Amino acid sequence: MSRPQPISRVGIFWWWRSRLLAESVAVAAGVAFNGVVHGGRDHVKVWPRFQRRYPALIDTDYIDIPRGRVLYLQSEEQFIVYLDRKLATPRVKAAVLAAFALPRRSTKFEFDPHYTTDHATLDRMFGGD
Repeated sequence: MSRPQPISRVGIFWWWRSRLLAESVAVAAGVAFNGVVHGGRDHVKVWPRFQRRYPALIDTDYIDIPRGRVLYLQSEEQFIVYLDRKLATPRVKAAVLAAFALPRRSTKFEFDPHYTTDHATLDRMFGGD
């Protein structure tokens, strides 16, 4: 008897203390916009929940922990994982694939400049002081 395939998910994540902190939903429950399905949540809005769960994070801003996002491209039937360059390691990629139940053959890992913990880069992008 074969095991059922896990249901792939979309959402957001952080990598903290060698573990993945994730907020995700099944692709079918995600929000579709222009052919891209996302989890419907933003890092900034979810972060307080993780701060409550992990008191060591209480004085940490969400942008100070390396993070990323998993999306599903409907027309290509492919997942794309945007992540901080610091997270481009086999260990982190394997953790994301497992946590989001992503098929390796149809998942791409890409970099997006706003997924960085470098404050100078973020200030240049978003016009900070």
